[in-house]
Amino acid sequence: MPVHITVESDDAERTLAKAVHIMTDLRGFWPLVVPLFIKWMGRQFSTEGGYASGGWAHLSPDYAAWKAVAYPGKGILQATGKLRRAASEPSRTVTPNQLVLTIRSDYLKYHQDGTRNMPARPLIFDGDRMPANARNELEQAAVEYVTKALKAL
Repeated sequence: MPVHITVESDDAERTLAKAVHIMTDLRGFWPLVVPLFIKWMGRQFSTEGGYASGGWAHLSPDYAAWKAVAYPGKGILQATGKLRRAASEPSRTVTPNQLVLTIRSDYLKYHQDGTRNMPARPLIFDGDRMPANARNELEQAAVEYVTKALKAL
């Protein structure tokens, strides 16, 4: 995405240095990304992986029958609600150029990758599998962040 900066200032060098800092230290941008991530995770649950993972594998007939009794009406990966809650409250590790969101769950890795006895039901998607509308939402947030930050100079 090309960025054009026009500086009308007696202190152009200082203003440009601030602009470079805004675009290289993204700690001010990360708070805009977190709610997007939480929304994407909610979409994954509400579509049972259809949003970004092509849809999660159906439950085995025996497990589906047991779950219908033990957790009536609960969708895939939502028996107790713990995983969905964890996905809506990720812990954050922030540096100027990296945001790491961690879903605290003992079971996510098994669902994400599958096991010998259970198919993968990926909740987390990578950039290669990012849905077009998620990519657009992220790009729009970036444009808004840069535009607002640069106007504040």
